[in-house]
Amino acid sequence: WMNGQYLSRSLPAELVPLIETELAEKYGIDVDARREEVLHAIEFVRTRARTTTKVAWQTAVRLNASYIEREAKADKMIRKDPEGFRDALEKAATLLDGLDDDAWSPDQLDTALRGLAERLDLKVGKIMQPIRIALTGQTVSEAVNDLLVVVGRDESLQRIRAAQEWEY
Repeated sequence: WMNGQYLSRSLPAELVPLIETELAEKYGIDVDARREEVLHAIEFVRTRARTTTKVAWQTAVRLNASYIEREAKADKMIRKDPEGFRDALEKAATLLDGLDDDAWSPDQLDTALRGLAERLDLKVGKIMQPIRIALTGQTVSEAVNDLLVVVGRDESLQRIRAAQEWEY
């Protein structure tokens, strides 16, 4: 608990030296070359992590889809309604792909995704959770609109489309 408090209260720049070696050696991420992306990712993951190892892994997942590990809880949710999962991702991808680059901001993404859920007469979680799982493989993360910004437009769309093809 204390470690988690320390991480969540630290500035991202203060955490970089603690995870830089792990990012480089385990995940192949050159922090110097991608400093702004790393700092941006740390900003969001540090509040949920309890160890620097988790900060490094969650940062790596946001910067490189190959480090996504689908958790059992995510698989269970998908298996419960695979068609709903795929349909939500398809509709979200269509919506997100149609947004202008300047609309790729947390507030505008949140408004757009909530509007989509409303038009489809779905609870917001039925849209947000499939996106979260597609982007991270996890059922818990920062807000989906923030997550989309951290992962980036092109990479987010690529991950969402790839998740539509996952085997369950």
